[in-house]
Amino acid sequence: MSPAIRVSAAVLWPELGFEEGVSLSIRDGVLESVGKGSYGLDLRGLIALPLFANAHIHIMDWVIQQAGWDLDIDSLVGEPYGVKYVLLRRAPDDTVREGIETVRRYLIRQGVGAIIEFREFGVRGTRIDCRRRHKHHIVLTMPTHHDERAVEEVEEALACADGVAVSSPHYFPEDVLRSILSLAKARGLMTASHLAEVPETREAGDLERLLGAGGADVLVHGTYLSEDDLSTIASRGSLLVLCPRANRWFLGGEPPAYEALRSGVELGIGTDNAGWVKPDVWREAEALHLILRSKGVSSPEPVLKALIGPSTLAGLEPFAVGSTASFMLVSAEGVGARWSRNPLLSLIKNGGPEHVMAVVIDGRLEYCELPEALCAGLRDVLRGR
Repeated sequence: MSPAIRVSAAVLWPELGFEEGVSLSIRDGVLESVGKGSYGLDLRGLIALPLFANAHIHIMDWVIQQAGWDLDIDSLVGEPYGVKYVLLRRAPDDTVREGIETVRRYLIRQGVGAIIEFREFGVRGTRIDCRRRHKHHIVLTMPTHHDERAVEEVEEALACADGVAVSSPHYFPEDVLRSILSLAKARGLMTASHLAEVPETREAGDLERLLGAGGADVLVHGTYLSEDDLSTIASRGSLLVLCPRANRWFLGGEPPAYEALRSGVELGIGTDNAGWVKPDVWREAEALHLILRSKGVSSPEPVLKALIGPSTLAGLEPFAVGSTASFMLVSAEGVGARWSRNPLLSLIKNGGPEHVMAVVIDGRLEYCELPEALCAGLRDVLRGR
């Protein structure tokens, strides 16, 4: 019999059912089977569930916490003269590197296995932690130049990046925009763009400009997209990442979550600027659920799909039989699962980083707050002992 762990419940992808009283057999770092029984390392009191994806974040901002907190969005984060850019240009690389590592560790502790980051400052930004990231931390380079020089800059930056992101399609001539997106696409790398975050950019035709340049894999915000826009995005298969708390903070309105869902758009969740919005996807998930519930969608399933599904874009296999063992263990008592009539909803509403007891990524124990004997036992199971 393969090494196993015995948990109070498990949530597996893609069914997202809540299977109680199960044992998870793991062989060679792969989830081999899930079965009812009383075998394996006793981790009852814990729920196993897939890791989350933070599908949009600006991590460098962490080192300029709450700077310009009372400014409008353009004065604060607009390229290239917003307060954010002025301060980050002055920040030493060692300081920025420390901030990136601090946020990365925090994300892992909350059960985030996949990160899609917009990384500012082109070549300089991507080199700060080149070769030091885990493989599911996707860094998309943002060019500092907005003219033809951006093409050469992106080509150089892609040596240490996983794709390219643009802050707005309006920042670039269309031929330059097409060229920098094509550089990433030709290498099989990710492309992404902010879109319709404020009404002015949508009224100026940012979606049309982006589509004219070939489109992008990941679109962020979409706050002022119409239902026709959303249908277009759905037909192209792009991921739309929603950041409800950032939209509120920067006075950008409320994302069209219900309308996107109804249009068949694939959704993700992001925490956006780490300097002003706590990078906590659990908080973001509840914010998204509240928006959907206000439109009559009470099921937690769309939110869970948005938390988990984008992991595949970062090369992380969601927790399923036959997949590499990547999962978190959450306190059942902490989220109130024992008393819940809808335990998946309790995960969304009551869950948080404080309830994440262990995180396994690609068959390796990356974080463990359990008693040391249980942490050691879990390591042994993952090593096949």
